[in-house]
Amino acid sequence: MIRIALASTNKAKMTAVETFCRRHFGEFELTPFAVESGVDETPNTDESAIKGCRNRVLGILSTNSDFDYIVSMEGMVRQVLPLGWFLCGWTMILDVKNKTEAFGCSGMVQIPKSITEQMSKSKKLSQIVLETYPLLKASELEEIGTNGVITSGVYCRSDEFVDSLKCAYGTLPLKRQSTYQENIHENNSIA
Repeated sequence: MIRIALASTNKAKMTAVETFCRRHFGEFELTPFAVESGVDETPNTDESAIKGCRNRVLGILSTNSDFDYIVSMEGMVRQVLPLGWFLCGWTMILDVKNKTEAFGCSGMVQIPKSITEQMSKSKKLSQIVLETYPLLKASELEEIGTNGVITSGVYCRSDEFVDSLKCAYGTLPLKRQSTYQENIHENNSIA
């Protein structure tokens, strides 16, 4: 059985890891940890989001290394000129036994101007979204994320992190040829 530590207790992140693991590992044990990132609540640079991922992984590793993988995820906003601001997410996976790390980034969702005009370091993005969409409940926002609100549920926060998790895991150099061949024959594609 694969043992995975997740450097978060966020529901969308746990759902993303569970979705990925059911498909790729079968039997797994997921243990969430509340770990601080040491970066802004919503990072606005890749470097800051990656640093947040690494800080969370190191936070778990400093107290517990009895896992096959430690996974950390960090959502962020990124300015893409001339288009505006986008949401995306980074994932870091540490293969504990082999001391190998891998990173992956999700697709991006453009943030409407009605939200970006209110963004500031002193105001949480979730607070802005809840004020902009007053019928939205905080529990719904936690589950689908700002991405889910913006895309009407087409691309939710858990989708963002499944994508970044696939990108990170797929680049771990430990993937054996037999596993690759089994995936191709079993699924007719690599998912």
